[in-house]
Amino acid sequence: MRAIAFFAVTFLVTFITDQSHAQDAAAGEKVFTKCKVCHVADKDQNKVGPSLNGVIGRTAGTHPGFSYSQAMVAAGKSGVKWDEATLTTYLHDPKAMVKG
Repeated sequence: MRAIAFFAVTFLVTFITDQSHAQDAAAGEKVFTKCKVCHVADKDQNKVGPSLNGVIGRTAGTHPGFSYSQAMVAAGKSGVKWDEATLTTYLHDPKAMVKG
């Protein structure tokens, strides 16, 4: 009986966890639909916006081959590096973080 209970709990926890990750991925993909009009994430290639491939840890305004605004270059020179916190702030209100 204990074995059945153990396997039932293990199955439920695994099933619930897998479903929540799938929902997170689906939600993320839906949100990124707007971004991918201008950006590419899986290749190191620029479109209207710079490639997002490897953006975490990158200094703002420095991806090779992309013509950034003076404001974005200045943000990078002032020390802005993309991480979860800076991306969250920027995506919430880009014009407040990088004026211009």
